[in-house]
Order: sequence, then C-alpha cells, then structure tokens
Amino acid sequence: MPLRIDLGRSLRLAATLLIVHLLTVWMVWASEFPRSGRWVLSLLIAISMVMVLRRHVLRVGRGAIRQLLWDADGVWRLVDAGGREVLVTRHGEFLRTPWLVILNLRDEGGAGFAAVIPRDAVDGDQFRRLRMRLRVAA
Repeated sequence: MPLRIDLGRSLRLAATLLIVHLLTVWMVWASEFPRSGRWVLSLLIAISMVMVLRRHVLRVGRGAIRQLLWDADGVWRLVDAGGREVLVTRHGEFLRTPWLVILNLRDEGGAGFAAVIPRDAVDGDQFRRLRMRLRVAA
C-alpha cells in the first residue's frame, strides 16, 4: 500500500531550532572573541536560523520538501515547495525516533535532500505508518 506523507509546520521543531540558535549566539557573546568577530558570528548564526526555519519548518524556498510518496514497490518521490515532483532514492542511514524521522534522499542527478519529519508536522497515522515501514525496510 502506498504511503503519502503531507508535511506541515512543526511548532516543536521551530522552538527547538530557535533555542539552539539563541544558545549558540549566547555562547559566542560569552566567549573571548573580539567584538567584531562576535558580530560576524552572530550574523552567520542568524542567517543559519532563517535558512533552517524556512526549509524545515515553514517548508518554503529552495530544497524545502512538502510531500513524500513511498509506493508499495519501494519507489520514493518527493514534492518540493515549487510543486515539482522528483524521483528519489533513500541514501545512507536514517533516524527514526518516536518524535522525529530524518531521511537522507538523493535524486537521479545526485542532489541530496534531507527530509526532516517531526511528529507534530504530519498526521499521527502517517507518522506511525512511516516509522513502521522504515523499521521493516531496515
């Protein structure tokens, strides 16, 4: 039976990412870097936060994944933020926990995609079915 996962926004992931980035900025300012270095590092951390939030929480912009399709015969497809459907393969290891799944995927051209799937970003049944199928596939 095919599995269709519609990815939404995750408040828990957004909060976690925000806390991690703010702690990183705090660590930079608590260090003994020169003041100009602190500003540069803080700017880079802020840019990182915006990019990660756009891609994995808001699901907009380049590289954002809106939907994953896993056919019964094991074929993976993803739909990106632009609505483009891409045939992909699972590449390397994956993380499967009760609250988060991270899949490493590659398209036919070799471009990599990281599908970050928090439990609160998808329907509970879809998340459970994904975890079970990954466990069986492993």
